[in-house]
Amino acid sequence: MSFLGQLREKAHNRHIRKRLQNHHVTHSTVSFSQAKKIGILFEASDIENYGIVRKYAESYKSKGKQVKILGYINNKNPNTSVGFDFFSKKEINWMLKPKAHVVDQFINQEFDILINAYLEPVIPLLYISTFSKAQLRVGIYYPDHLNVADMMITINGEANLDNLFQEVEHYLNIFHHHE
Repeated sequence: MSFLGQLREKAHNRHIRKRLQNHHVTHSTVSFSQAKKIGILFEASDIENYGIVRKYAESYKSKGKQVKILGYINNKNPNTSVGFDFFSKKEINWMLKPKAHVVDQFINQEFDILINAYLEPVIPLLYISTFSKAQLRVGIYYPDHLNVADMMITINGEANLDNLFQEVEHYLNIFHHHE
């Protein structure tokens, strides 16, 4: 990584630490059967990822869930007719913070479950997940990014989005709450 890239990432991390001091959101466990609103955050530069995300989103909708998808396209001039809400590299400020209305709406949406459907740490997606108002944030275990999810999982078998969604569903179906 270039010196400028390292400097930007350090500024970003300092901003995250400072903002976390005043960030107070109560997170709790939610079973998949209890969830009514599900958010899916994913890396959309590879259109194949959207196909997988859409398949699971449609499956959740068929089970009566409201689903909101937000993708990040790591390109300054993405195709704007992709069929889902997204933000792009052009909407990232110098400190790597996403600056788009669709991002602010997604962060402030009170999802029952937020699924971080990205296999590698992507700074703008990590930022959104960190500050999401979702009750339960679920994603892959990143040892250097423990603030991004309340439930971190490891994928058994090949690390791909299908296996990630299967693991998420498996663990979320374990939770049973009694009212």
